[in-house]
Amino acid sequence: MQEFIKYYETIKNQDFNKITEHSLRPALNELLLFIANEFNPKIKVINYLVWIWIRNGEIQRRETLCEDLTTFKRHLS
Repeated sequence: MQEFIKYYETIKNQDFNKITEHSLRPALNELLLFIANEFNPKIKVINYLVWIWIRNGEIQRRETLCEDLTTFKRHLS
């Protein structure tokens, strides 16, 4: 998927000494909007730091994407 490759390239090109929790938001938002529009237009991208799994109209689980920027940096390096 070209959109994911673009997002991945954006991550790789970041200077992790200068990155903030806001640095990747535009690229991630673009990726999530593409996925929502391509696969299910009913999906609304509002707060992508909190993910909600829904099955048959019922919330199954909620999870925070990244609570700690230090952990996020460690996973990407």
